Amino acid sequence: MTSAKRDLKLDGERFRALSLSSFDMLSEVDQTGRVTWVSPNHARLSGFEPHALVDRLGLQSVLPDDQPLVAEQFKKLFERGENARATFRTRDEHGAIRWIECTGTPVRSPEGDVRALLLSRDVTEQKETEARLEASRERFQTIAENAYDMIVEHDERGNVLFANDETLRNLGVDRHGRWTREPLLMVVPEDRPELQRALRAIMAGDPPPTTTYYRVVRPDGGISSIEARFRRYVTPDGGIRIHTIARDITDRLENERRVQASEARYRELVEKSPLGILVVSGGKIRFANAAGAGVCGAESPEALLGHTMLDLLHPEDRVAIPKLIKRIERGQPVADLAEVRLRGLDGVVR
Repeated sequence: MTSAKRDLKLDGERFRALSLSSFDMLSEVDQTGRVTWVSPNHARLSGFEPHALVDRLGLQSVLPDDQPLVAEQFKKLFERGENARATFRTRDEHGAIRWIECTGTPVRSPEGDVRALLLSRDVTEQKETEARLEASRERFQTIAENAYDMIVEHDERGNVLFANDETLRNLGVDRHGRWTREPLLMVVPEDRPELQRALRAIMAGDPPPTTTYYRVVRPDGGISSIEARFRRYVTPDGGIRIHTIARDITDRLENERRVQASEARYRELVEKSPLGILVVSGGKIRFANAAGAGVCGAESPEALLGHTMLDLLHPEDRVAIPKLIKRIERGQPVADLAEVRLRGLDGVVR
């Protein structure tokens, strides 16, 4: 056997081994699109039985919307003699849609006619994964852009990779995700150390604090109180990302301060009132001011707590007054004023 024949035989054996073991499908088509040869693994990977592959027209299984694309690639192969590449959809024997990525190379047969050698791969799973990722990205984008919270993603160097509209309005980030001010410098100086400790812990992979509070100077010069949560994750390529979900709680804190101030004023008014005031729930005294303790003959308001009204009523008033209290507790109408005799804890009747 000559050297050329040995090389040709060796090339044939290599090609056969490749066609048997490859994860790609090899096939040959003529200028009409008729399949003239398929690799042994083609049937297993394509979802078609072997007898259904040879003599099959190449465009027959391609979805109509993708046929113009495939036809254009056929022109490159057979009319211009160029390599071609396309990704398109087909239907297998069971009617399921499959995504195929295909490259083609024009070759000439021993008879002199042009054929195309196609190398195909089923990329359906990849396309489905990409579709799920895109749907997930769109859901995240929709939620983030319509959220009342500020949502920011940045890398370990502090570069903003994403910032929603609420962040743009509150913290001064431009449409390209660039801070219009140095991020840490917008934080009130007294609050920076605590925020820096939280960020260092997150970057180191330590458990983040449940919630971090700090104040920032808004672009208009005002001060906003921020409630934030940080989460760290590592990308498949090893990059570190920090997600921040923050909320401007300035109004909430101001309302809380107003409520606390109102409660303090109310408590001071009640405790210093010259009128005796008692709060009764379930028949027992839950609160009394100093004047109320005096009316009930107690040494202090605390000495009254836990006593029932029956303990303080004159025996002759122990029927009418409890009924009156029950009507009040049920929200039923009663007279604005009622006279009652109390026998105080000191034994004096008032």
